[in-house]
Amino acid sequence: MEAIRLEGKNSIFCEVRGRGMYRTQRFLLFLFLVLLQVNSAVAGTERFILDYGDAHFGGYRGEVEIYLKKALQENVTEVNVAQYLLRRVVVVARAKHGRGTAQLRIGPEMTRAVDVGQDAFTIISLENPFKESWGPWRLLLSGNIVLREVTLVVERREMAK
Repeated sequence: MEAIRLEGKNSIFCEVRGRGMYRTQRFLLFLFLVLLQVNSAVAGTERFILDYGDAHFGGYRGEVEIYLKKALQENVTEVNVAQYLLRRVVVVARAKHGRGTAQLRIGPEMTRAVDVGQDAFTIISLENPFKESWGPWRLLLSGNIVLREVTLVVERREMAK
């Protein structure tokens, strides 16, 4: 599969390296967003988007922990984070010089490290490894990472039962 390049800061249109794939890529992105929305409606989930505006994290070998519960509480003050179970985290990021990874740590459990694409923004979906969702929700970034946004897909605790 070819690399996806997001053009512009807030553009939802994508361009794939290669010829004649622009329309196809737009359609696939649209389809992905529609299916994500339908999945959210069916499962009773909600999405919260944390916009980082192409913020730079880490250095050549730096490791950074982003506390997602705390960031959600600070950005959306009317939300009581204790009422939600985390289902997955969708990260849009790129590694400046390659060798970047992203990992999700929820409570005592951790996902495997996922490589972040170099020179093109990559969409990474990290499933919650600990369904109970107690403890801190941490996104671990390793390497020289530019972070565009983090989407938290959550479900209310009473609906999950």
